[in-house]
Amino acid sequence: MSSLLSFSRIKAKKKAEIIILELHETQKRLALEKQYRDSELKALKAQMNPHFIFNALNSIQEYIILNKKNLAGDYLGKFADLMRKYLQHSDSGTLTIHDKIESLEM
Repeated sequence: MSSLLSFSRIKAKKKAEIIILELHETQKRLALEKQYRDSELKALKAQMNPHFIFNALNSIQEYIILNKKNLAGDYLGKFADLMRKYLQHSDSGTLTIHDKIESLEM
C-alpha cells in the first residue's frame, strides 16, 4: 500500500515538473514574440518620422483653412499612399531597390 502511495506521489511530482517546464518554455516563447513585435514597431516608427507626419498633416490643414480643397485632397491622397506603402513595407521582410526609390519619390 505504501509503495502504491509512494508511486502516486512520484508520478504527481513528475507531472508537476513537466507542467512547470512547459510553462517556462511558453513564457520564453512569449517573451521572444513580444521582443520581435517590439522590434517591428521600432522599425515602423523609424520609417514614419513623427515630425514628418506632423508637418504633412499641418500642410493639409493649412490647405483646408485657405480653402484650397483640391490641393488638400491631392496632398492627403499622396500622404495616404505613402503611409500605405510604409505599412506594406513593414509587413514584408525585404525591399527591392525599386520599392525604396518609389517610396522616396513619394
